[in-house]
Order: sequence, then structure tokens, then C-alpha cells
Amino acid sequence: MKKTLFLTLIAVATVPGTALAQWGVGASFERRNEAPSNGVGIQFERDVFRIPVVFLRTRIHASYFRDTEYEPQFLPVFAPEPSTIEAYDFGGAVLAGIRFGLFNPYAGVGAGAEQWDFRPDGAAAQANNSTYLYGLLGVSLSAVPGLQPYMEYRFSEFTDPDAAAQEFREARGRFHIGATLRF
Repeated sequence: MKKTLFLTLIAVATVPGTALAQWGVGASFERRNEAPSNGVGIQFERDVFRIPVVFLRTRIHASYFRDTEYEPQFLPVFAPEPSTIEAYDFGGAVLAGIRFGLFNPYAGVGAGAEQWDFRPDGAAAQANNSTYLYGLLGVSLSAVPGLQPYMEYRFSEFTDPDAAAQEFREARGRFHIGATLRF
């Protein structure tokens, strides 16, 4: 009896199990309707809760946006002076989603901070800092183990539910397309 129990425990303990990725590192291209409009982002994620169908994650992220515009000059002899606007953005979020075959739809809420710098041609630089709340909706694809391409839409500054609905209808948010490496 003891020998059978011992062999059963060894057999169960040595059966390979599925290892679940708990961390993720991602990169994205981001597009928004306000200046500067094009940017890149990075994110770090950690699974907090996971059962076969549902997941809960935390995320920290950082983004960089930059636009440069050249003002036409009166005389073509002089090179135009560029006006640049840069924005740095960072924050954190909590995401919840479901696994639905190859697709993993998710939603989340978060908070962030943004600093932008504007340097008009030949004038003094201007800067501003702001904080915001945001909501996000996205879907990731889990076709390749360890690599999850994703699309995400983030709408921010939704302290008022009516303002959030208006911002979502006017598409004033941010669209992300990227990939996350899970390990």
C-alpha cells in the first residue's frame, strides 16, 4: 500500500504541467488626433490573477510623441526654422479580459501623467504638465506562444461619464498597435 501510494505521488509530481507566462514586455506604435499625433510606446505587464478563461493584469507604460513642422519663409534663400512639439507620457492601469480562442478581448482603467514641450520657430520654449484618467479597450491575438500582437484604443480624461461618451464618439483617444512578449 505504501509503495503504491509513493509511486502514485512520484508519477503525479513528474507529469509535466503547463507553465503560464506571468510577465510581459511590449512595444507599440501609437496614433492620436491631437498634436503631436504619432508616437511609440513601451509597456510592462504582470498577471495578478489567472484562471483558464479569465485574466487580471497590471500594466505600467511610457510613450513618446513628436511632430516637427516647417514654417514657410518669405525668401527661399533662408532655411525654414522648424517648430517642434514633444510629449512624454507615463502611467499605470489594471486590465481584465477573457480568453476566447485565439482572441483575448480586454478592458481596463488607469491613470497617467503627460508632459509636453513646444518650441516654436525662433521663440521661447513652452511646457506643460497634466494628469489624466483613462479607459481602454483592446484585443490581443495568441496564435504564437509567448508573442501576442494587439490592438488597443484608449480614451482619456473621463472624469465625467458624458464627457467620456462624447470623447469616444469623436475618436479623440489614442489607437495602439503593437506586440507583447510574454515570459
